[in-house]
Amino acid sequence: MSFSPDEIQSLVERVEASQKKARRRTTISILVPTIAAILYLAFTCFLIIGVQNELEEKKEDSRKLDQKIDQKIKQINQLEQQINQLEQRKAGLDQVIVGVPQEYVKNAYNSVPGLENQAPLIYLQIQSPSQLKAAELISKELQEKGYIIPKPEVVARGPANSQVRYFRKTDRAKAENVVKILTGLEVRDKVIPQFIPDKSAAKHLEIWFGPKFQ
Repeated sequence: MSFSPDEIQSLVERVEASQKKARRRTTISILVPTIAAILYLAFTCFLIIGVQNELEEKKEDSRKLDQKIDQKIKQINQLEQQINQLEQRKAGLDQVIVGVPQEYVKNAYNSVPGLENQAPLIYLQIQSPSQLKAAELISKELQEKGYIIPKPEVVARGPANSQVRYFRKTDRAKAENVVKILTGLEVRDKVIPQFIPDKSAAKHLEIWFGPKFQ
């Protein structure tokens, strides 16, 4: 079988066209995944850069926060030192006050308006020198809770049962609170709040020891 020159030329052209199409398809099949991979890589890099920038911002925020925390810690330490110093001064003043007779403390106390609301004053009235140790224990406990406690006074006569005396009806809650404190110390006597109307003694409370109070 023989072909004419025109047929051969036509066949060659078809073969070349087919090869071109094949090469084009091959090129496209290679380029499309490559371009997709490049775009994916570029997008991933964009995300990584964004995350890195955000991470740096968070690190900077963290450093600033750490600095603020350090400053607050220093301030807290300074305040704690000041509190300790004030507590030591207060303890020293409490020791001074506990040795001052009640009458002197009363005069100084009454000269400061509103002091009874900030630092309540309590007198201790004991019936025997043997109760001084218990009075000292109670004084220390009440001082730690913010009460002013002068020197205990030994009285010739006292009630049969221990009492926390208050002189204004509005002070009943204060008296009951002191009773709770004494009860918590497990004293060897029942302590009750006792109201005694007396305007001259309205600014303070009094703890009267019964003969069994220890």
